[in-house]
Order: sequence, then C-alpha cells, then structure tokens
Amino acid sequence: MIERPSPTAAAGSEAADDATKYAAIMVWAALAIFAMAKSVIVLLTEIGAANPIDGRNPISFCNVLFAGNLVAAAVLFILHRKDWTSDNFRKLTKADWAGILVMGVLAGFVAPALGFLALENTTVSNVVFLGRIEPIMFMVFAAALLADRPDPWSAAGAAVSFVGVLLIIYLMSRDSGGFMLGKGEIYALLTALMLALGTLLSKMFLKSVPFGIFAVLRMLVGAVIYFFWAYYFYGPDHYADIFAPVVWKWMLVYGGLIVAGGQTLFLLGVRNARGQDVALAQSFSPIAAVFFAFLLLGEVPSTPIYIGGSVILVGIFLAKAGGWYQRRLERQHQASQRLTNSEVMEIEGRETFRGV
Repeated sequence: MIERPSPTAAAGSEAADDATKYAAIMVWAALAIFAMAKSVIVLLTEIGAANPIDGRNPISFCNVLFAGNLVAAAVLFILHRKDWTSDNFRKLTKADWAGILVMGVLAGFVAPALGFLALENTTVSNVVFLGRIEPIMFMVFAAALLADRPDPWSAAGAAVSFVGVLLIIYLMSRDSGGFMLGKGEIYALLTALMLALGTLLSKMFLKSVPFGIFAVLRMLVGAVIYFFWAYYFYGPDHYADIFAPVVWKWMLVYGGLIVAGGQTLFLLGVRNARGQDVALAQSFSPIAAVFFAFLLLGEVPSTPIYIGGSVILVGIFLAKAGGWYQRRLERQHQASQRLTNSEVMEIEGRETFRGV
C-alpha cells in the first residue's frame, strides 16, 4: 500500500516557512528604521538648536527619549487596543507581570541610559561599532536558553560580519593613534549586552503576553522610570522645555513613525523569526546607519567604513546564500517526493479504472 502525503501536514509546513520568511522581512525593515533613527535624531537636534528657548535646545536627547516613548506608547495603544481587554489582563500571571516590568526597566531604561553615558564619554563611531557585539551575544543567548542553534552557514556569516566590525574598530583606532577601552567603551559594550538580552526576553515573553499589552506597558515603564531617574540626578530644570510645542510637534513624527513603527515591526517579527535571522539583520544595521547618514546628513563614509563594511556585507551574503541553498535543496527534495507520489498514484489509477 502506498502512503500518500498528508495535505494538511504539507500546508502546515509551507505556512510555517512563510511565517518565518515574513517575520525575517519585518525584522529587517524594523532594523532599517532603527538605523535611520540615528540620523533623524541628529536632524531633530539641529531643528531644536535653530529654535532655542532661553538659550536652551528644547529637543534635547532626554526630551526625545521621554516624549518620544510617551507618543509611541499612545500610538501603539491605538494600533493594538483590541489586546487591551479584561480577559487578556486576567490571563496574565505574576510571571508575566514580572517579565513586562523587567523588560520595561531593561530595554526602556537601562539600555538607553547606558547608551547616553557611552555617548558622553566616547565617540559615536565607537558606540555604534562596539555595539555590533549585540548580534553575536543574541545568537549565543538564543542557542543557550532557547535551543535555537544556528546552522553552520549562519554561524559562519555572523562570524565574518563580526570580523568586519573588529576591522573597522582596528582601522579607526590606528588612525586615531590607539584605541582606549575607557568608560565610554565599557558603557557601549554593556548597552549592547542589555539590548541583546532584551531582544531575547521579547522573543520569550511574546509567547504568553498579548503584543499590544506588552509593547505599550514596556514603553510606559521605561519612560516613567527614566523620567524620575533624570529628575533625581539632573534636577527639575532638566525637563523645563518638555511642554514646548516644537518638542511635541516633532515627537509626534518621531515617536509615532520611528519608535512605534519600528517597535511594531520588530516585536511582531521576533515572534516567529529564527535567532540567526535576527542576529544577521542586526549585523547589517551599521551599514544601514552609514547609508542613512549619507542620505539625510550628507556624511561621507570613511575608509575604515568602506573596508570593514565590505567584510560585513560578505558575511551577510555568506549566511544568506547558505540559507537559500539549504532551502532550495529542501524544496527540490519535497517537490521530487511529491512528483514521485503523484506518478505512482496516477499509475495506480490507470490500472484500476480504464473506462470513461
């Protein structure tokens, strides 16, 4: 007796492959938005400098984070308000609430605060490129805690991309007379570690917590904690211009499109994306950041960026080419198997039914 393939199982496998593919696309789009955000923030600070209030720039870095997060939380609530039901809240366990709180503190407060400290103590280039340890750390965390082990091609591609990051750092440090691992560099490394851990926790908690609740509360927790932290350490005058119209006009654009749009794509993507897909997309973010800096700010990439960036692109191509090749072999095998079964069933039919 010939065992026929199950149409339900085949359809389920194809649906799972499509979900993984679309999830990876959403992650890549989200990280492109995040890469563009760096240039957008520079543009916003330039706008604030052109519209000072009592000699102060109203669109300060802290105002951008606090007001932007509030706007993003409001937009996310509007987009996903269907998740805010009494039934969904009753289903949340103490562990779910603890996870939301931890994520709000970690990704909404600790990582941005460390990032600010890094920028205050070292150059932007050092912060950006030292932060490229984040994809490698995420891949390690995903393999250790989620058993999401990368295939050899993805691991090799991520390793080559990381070598490209190290090459950029080496060339920049050689041109500047030596690389010093000071406070700023340590803060940058810690920032990358927190972001990798936050990405992993997002992937874990999205399995049990409705996306709309998770996204909105995480933004609110981070904004509230950051507000009181800055208020305590910098004093009440630190937010003197928070209600300026110029701040909220641009925060509606930044918080709504950049933060909320990017977070929505990213959090929806990591729900179904593989760990190595997320890691490789994150490896591409330095190249995207350089591209948007050139496009929006007119910044011309330096020689280290060209050299190291080329190596990063080789790593990404290596991993993607390997993934495409593996999936092509799988599809060919499945198509061949379906074709063989179809031919056998057709022969069986002809042998048992000859009339019209």
